[in-house]
Amino acid sequence: LGLGATAAMFALVDAVLLRALPLAAPDRVVALHPTVRGAPWGGSPALFAAWGEQARTLQAIAAARAQDATLLLPDASGRAVADVGTVRAERVAGLAVSGDFAAVLGVAPILGRALGPADDVPGGPRVVVLGHQLWRTRFGADRRVVGRTVRLDGAPTTVVGVLPPALDPITEVGSYWVPLALPASQRSNYTPYLTLVGRLRRGVTYDAATRELDAITERLGAAAEQDGVRPRVRAVPLLDELTGTVRRPLLLLLAAAAVVLLIGCANVSTVVLARTLRRTRELAVRAALGAGRRRLVGELAVEHLVLGALAALVAVPTAWAVTRAFVATLPIELPRLVESSGGAPPIRALAFTLGVGLASALACAAGAAWYQGRLDVRTALQRGGRTATGRSGAGWRRVLVGAEVALAVLLLAGAALFLGCARALGRVTPGYDAAGVLTARLALP
Repeated sequence: LGLGATAAMFALVDAVLLRALPLAAPDRVVALHPTVRGAPWGGSPALFAAWGEQARTLQAIAAARAQDATLLLPDASGRAVADVGTVRAERVAGLAVSGDFAAVLGVAPILGRALGPADDVPGGPRVVVLGHQLWRTRFGADRRVVGRTVRLDGAPTTVVGVLPPALDPITEVGSYWVPLALPASQRSNYTPYLTLVGRLRRGVTYDAATRELDAITERLGAAAEQDGVRPRVRAVPLLDELTGTVRRPLLLLLAAAAVVLLIGCANVSTVVLARTLRRTRELAVRAALGAGRRRLVGELAVEHLVLGALAALVAVPTAWAVTRAFVATLPIELPRLVESSGGAPPIRALAFTLGVGLASALACAAGAAWYQGRLDVRTALQRGGRTATGRSGAGWRRVLVGAEVALAVLLLAGAALFLGCARALGRVTPGYDAAGVLTARLALP
């Protein structure tokens, strides 16, 4: 149970927090965050232009803005994409992106081409790059879709490419990309409605980029102020930006699962030690007949390694089933969670489960091996089976039981605090009467 829970939580932590983003040199891709009084603030066209022209720590900078559009989709047959008479309208979420957006992320489309600077001009060609999920579910994964014309908000738009599937968890609202095409008049607009990302030059640190962008913003003067306060700037890795709000909860859940595993190890160690104590006379006789201590301890270790391997084999399907159930029933959306919800268990999760299983088995056998290494053969043979347990064995068992109880109390106290906080949050008065009040969002075509 402890090994399965720990393996399941590690699979989630690995998929969401540890696995590198599917980008070229992902450690150099940063989210650029203006902050006002410590609170996150959106990027503005003016900051986008100033940073792009003056920053030397950035190889490139790009901007994006979320938008919805009505897309005319093909009928169930999947044919006649450009034929208005056979299509239906659907509201889809997408991104309006600047020309360097794909270059900054370091991604290449699986079909066609990405948007470039030539597309990102006011009055330029109406083109769109489809997200992989939209292409697969709404266009039947038709590889001939590039070059066809669809209608976005009633305007004919040419499909020029299809994004790779690995990009879907990163740009979850990006079912499609269209050019941002900011007009020149927006260069003095400080309204914070853009998301800004950049790619660091080789060897540049996050702190160096933050200091430079902060200095550029300071030179802009009062025009850059928001609510009378000059924005501060933070350059953070894109992975941290995507997972920052869920990092601590996931690590706490992993720690809780590890505590359950430790309790299980303490419990098994107590059983193993008691079994070894009952075998004291047998081990003493074997030692008297010439079996070396290294051989006896080695046999004990092999026994428990086999036990650990069997436990890992049982824990792998258990952990994978728990992970899939957790993903299916989770009431909130975790970034990149889709990467851990299907297919075969990843190699790193399998290796982790096997490694932890073997390490746990060795840890459980450590007390018994230590006792075996200190065994006095003459005394054990003289005492026989009457008093073979000895004071040291009883002392070790008391220590293990005490550790098991302490860990259980720690886990229960943490669970009680969590439930208490959740209950208190549920009783917080929002400041208005929500009884009988409904909210709705209507997207007009």
